[in-house]
Amino acid sequence: MCGILAQLAFDGIIDARDFAGRLAAQGHRGPDGQSTWIAPDQSVALGHNLLSLTGTTNVRQPLASEDGQTVASVNGEFYGYQHIRSELKGKGHHHCWEDKPW
Repeated sequence: MCGILAQLAFDGIIDARDFAGRLAAQGHRGPDGQSTWIAPDQSVALGHNLLSLTGTTNVRQPLASEDGQTVASVNGEFYGYQHIRSELKGKGHHHCWEDKPW
């Protein structure tokens, strides 16, 4: 099972180094990769330790929409993703499978 970490700062901002340390502490939950997203205003952070069952290509998380308005970290595999990817790509979506920085 992947390791997922979330933090919401009601007062102040997320301490990125502290958050990274807590994500590293659960690294055993996902030895295949690790990534973090912190909101531009630093009030929300999501972290993900990846445990991959189907490989480590194109599985960068947290996932974000092209405009960055929707960000999610999910546990589990997307079965039948080839069809879903093709359908989304046909509608002009691209961010989820292209290697783009936040």
